[in-house]
This record gives sequence, C-alpha cells and structure tokens, in this order.
Amino acid sequence: MKIRIKSINSSKSPKVSAFNGCVLNFIRVLGFFSLFFLSLVVGESRLGLGLALAFLAFCWLISRWIVGFPLRSWYGWAIVGLLCAFVLQFNDKSKQGNESSDDDKTFVKDEESNEVRDLGGRDQGQNALNHISMRWYDFAKRLHQIDYTTRHKAFQDSRTFRDSLRFKDMGQHPLKVMSNLYYHLIDHDVSKLDMLTEDLRRKAIKENMNALQAAEMVTTMIQEIDYVLVHDETCKEMMDRGNAFVKEYHQKKLPCLPSIFAGVQAPYEFAHNQKGDCDTRTMLAHMILTRLGISSSIWLSESYGHSVLGVAVPVGFGSSNYKVIQGVKHYAVELTSKNFQIGMLIPEQQNMKNWTVTNYQNLTP
Repeated sequence: MKIRIKSINSSKSPKVSAFNGCVLNFIRVLGFFSLFFLSLVVGESRLGLGLALAFLAFCWLISRWIVGFPLRSWYGWAIVGLLCAFVLQFNDKSKQGNESSDDDKTFVKDEESNEVRDLGGRDQGQNALNHISMRWYDFAKRLHQIDYTTRHKAFQDSRTFRDSLRFKDMGQHPLKVMSNLYYHLIDHDVSKLDMLTEDLRRKAIKENMNALQAAEMVTTMIQEIDYVLVHDETCKEMMDRGNAFVKEYHQKKLPCLPSIFAGVQAPYEFAHNQKGDCDTRTMLAHMILTRLGISSSIWLSESYGHSVLGVAVPVGFGSSNYKVIQGVKHYAVELTSKNFQIGMLIPEQQNMKNWTVTNYQNLTP
C-alpha cells in the first residue's frame, strides 16, 4: 500500500512542477515588460533614471534564470530603491514649482463660481469677494505667482461707469472715441486695482528686475489669460454683420461676452472675471505698466481691426515693430496669445503705418 501511494505521487509530481515553472516564467516575463514600460515613462522626465531602470530590469530577468548570475539577489532591491528615488525627486520638484516652463504647468484659477462671502461666510450680496490665483512663466523661465481679490460691488461699479460713457461726448472719429473711452476707464479703475499692481511692484523690487524683465512679467501674465471675444452687439447680430474672424469665432462656439458697450471691458471688470480680447488686455497692461513706472502705449488699427500694447523697453533683438512717441521708442507686443515677446507681432500686422497710438504715457526712467 505504501509503495502504491508513492508510485501515484511520483507520477503526478513532474506535471505539477512543470505547470508551476511555466507560470513562474510567465510572471517573470510579465514583470520585465512592466518594468521596461515603466522605465519609458520615467525616462520622459528623467532620462538617466529611465535608462538605469531598463538596465536593472534586464539584469533582473536574466538573474531569474541563471542561478550563478552576478549580484543575483540585489537587482530587485536596486529597482525598488530607484523607483523610490524617482518618486521622492518628482514630488519635491512638484512642490517647489521648479520644473521646465511648458503650457501644462501654468494656470489661472478663478473662483468666481464659488464666491467667498464676507463677515463669517454670510451672504453679503454686493460684498461678495472673488479670489484669483495666477501662476505663469516668463520668457526667462522665471516662475511668477500672484493672488489678489476683487469685489463684486466694485465690479458692478466699473460696469455701470462704462455703460454711462455711452451718453458722454467722446468725439466723432472712431479712434478718438476709443482713445477717450480708454482714458476714462483707466482713470476710473486705476486706484481700485492697487492690490494687484502693488503685488507686482513688490515682486519686481524683490527680484531686482530691470524694466524689460518687469514688463515681460506683466505681458506674459496677460497672455496667460484665455482669450474671450467681447463685442457690443448680440451674437446673432455679429454673425450677420461681423467680419470673417468674428463669424468663424462664433461658428466654433467659442466663449464671448455679447452686448458690451464699445466691445471692451474696463480694467477692473477684466481683472474680476478674466474675460477679455485685444483692447481689454492692452488697457489693463498699459495701466499696470504705468503704475510700475514703465512707459507704455495703446495701439489701434482700423485696417487690422485689432489692438496691441506698446512698451518702451530695449528688446535686444533688433525688432522693427516700434513707434517713436515724443522721441521714445515703444515696441509692439501681441497680448491675445502666448509666446509673443515684446517687439513681436504676427507677420501680417507688421506694417507700422497701419497702427495708431491712441493713449500713451512716457515716464522718466
């Protein structure tokens, strides 16, 4: 009886061992390919770590089959240590915000949809606050961040004031009308944005920025905000009578602010809801730069149907996109899109004769 039992066990043992060996080999191969794929992921941000991980994964797989392979018992621990080092390094870099400047790393956070109320959280209506946090990189890869607060009551006040200007005599020529409009809107809102401008001023002083660096900080901040078309008619009217750009914009169902007098938001309105197109942006940038002591200007073009900012700083790369205003060179810069340095315009809009300076401020350096 004992012999029979041993015979039965002996006959089944090789089958069980072969099955286990196949499963174990499959797991090893699967583990290797998983580690190799992980090394590709790691290599996208840390090439050296990715290559090291791939090499260790290969050595680990070979060592599973060759018993006498050198350092056989250490490869698994080396892989674990390498992964831990990558996770810790990545987490540390994320906290410090020192990664390279790409579009995925910048953001503008507007909490208007979840307004914070004054006085212990009670609903105060017009006293509702809007907290905005902005984080962006300039062209020198410097990371900037500002946090400021606007008030709904002040926002409504700026909107009411802007609407009241429709009844004010602004002149007859369209460019003269817009020049007067910009002047009154800036004059009305400039003191209301002290929190924002003073924060930028402190940053410029703390980081010992020159005029060009401070101007780039402001222009890249404005460029970071998503474009929203502002127009003075309804969307249907703009579709019927607007130019090709406006019609295509609405056909794509992109965001817009319709029925806004003069098709421009006041600086405080833009700072509050962060919705603006070309002249809304140039007006706020011009206002901020003036408060920082940097000469700047607002340009309009009837030919291009567009507005850009002019900044009196040395751009350093020989740009010809400038206008001389009372002996001072103001270099143009596009604010509706990212990656335009001061002195840069799209090729189709580089004829300086088609641009008119409507507002400017030359300040003593």
